[in-house]
Amino acid sequence: MQKKIKVFEGTYENSIFSIGEFSFALVESEKGEMIKYQIEIHVTDYEPLDVRFFLEEIVPELEFVLDIPKELTYYIKKYEEDQNPNDESLFHDIRTKYVEFVKISEMDALNCAEKIMILGFSIVKEKIYIVIKAFSLNALSAFVEKLKNYCGENDIEFSVTENIRWLELKQYIVKKAEMTRGCQSQEFLEKTLIRKYFSKFMNIFKKIDRDGYFKKKFYKEVMFQEKTLSSGDIISVQINQVSKFFSPYWKYNINSNNKEILCLHDEMPSDGKVEEYVYTFKPSLMGYYLKNWFEDFTVEIIKKTDFSPYTVMQIMSGNRFNFFANEDQKNEREIDVIVNVEIQGISKLIAIECKKTLSDKEIQITNKKCREKIINSGNNLFDAFIHIGCFSNEVNFEKNFQGTQLKYKQGIIGGSDGILDVPFYAFDISSIEDYEKKLKYVIKDIFKNW
Repeated sequence: MQKKIKVFEGTYENSIFSIGEFSFALVESEKGEMIKYQIEIHVTDYEPLDVRFFLEEIVPELEFVLDIPKELTYYIKKYEEDQNPNDESLFHDIRTKYVEFVKISEMDALNCAEKIMILGFSIVKEKIYIVIKAFSLNALSAFVEKLKNYCGENDIEFSVTENIRWLELKQYIVKKAEMTRGCQSQEFLEKTLIRKYFSKFMNIFKKIDRDGYFKKKFYKEVMFQEKTLSSGDIISVQINQVSKFFSPYWKYNINSNNKEILCLHDEMPSDGKVEEYVYTFKPSLMGYYLKNWFEDFTVEIIKKTDFSPYTVMQIMSGNRFNFFANEDQKNEREIDVIVNVEIQGISKLIAIECKKTLSDKEIQITNKKCREKIINSGNNLFDAFIHIGCFSNEVNFEKNFQGTQLKYKQGIIGGSDGILDVPFYAFDISSIEDYEKKLKYVIKDIFKNW
């Protein structure tokens, strides 16, 4: 097991380094304690001490442990030259010229991990390159937020390697999504993203979601298109890009324990009770369609859509979270898709739930889970929740998309004990173009009103 660095307040036996009232030690751990975060601030004519004064102006609560900034190489040579390279590093990976040790003053109620940060910096041409190593996302997030506000108020350009809220989000992941999409599933996903075929797939999906299959008459309607020959004759041509994912089956029903069971066989059953010939997904695709297709489809739609003036910075799908940050599996919640959308330095984290068939009951159940497992944890990071249905079943869409007759649902998921409420949106889709327009509208509304 790799050794990780942990910070302690006061002296600690076998510590590798101590400064002020803090000690740093290597401990056996599967999970790292430190967070590394990079910032670039575009300013000119700065000296090392100027950087300190600049940071003090931004965050008055900062207290510098060193008398003056010290070169990082001193700490690398003295404390880490002979360290096992497999162990976590305190200094090596900072890779700046100078280093500062800063603590957040007047925060005695916080634990020591939230008080101390290592701040490395280099002055390169017309910018300050900063690398922060922190032991608490709370402290890091507060620092970055103040930096962001200061730079915004003073028209100072800055950039970060990763959105701090996205980094916070990752700390609540308890199980990452596993990509198991086979070649056929991948091809199926790609074909459904072709606009001229999507309406045919949608008509097929409606039949399969209702009955599990479709009949020969419907097969001829959706799997063929008319083609005009040079002679002027019109012939019917099969659309292989659609039909290749479906197979014919013999259909019959059996009765068992007073229940009627539908049976589909790709060969003639020996008992001779065949009722009719029908079509449905090939077996290898049925599971993917029911469990993962609409989620994957949504991710691809987001990737391909131009949301200008908004920019989708990050996308995450299929991960399981515990926003209570404890070991209770009852608090875990899988979120289908998460996006980080930005405009002019302002970001919104949006959680998307993908439902094959959206209903008022599904919306109520999902909202309840969001309230209990995310919002009421006290660690909610989402600015909005969106429920998207491939189809809908008697949903009361009460609001109109501006300038259209198309409708959506919008409301509030209320938090408890003073926790802030969070808005939710819900809509279904009829085409890829319809999906893009509705998603663009909702994102715009989130930025405008929330």
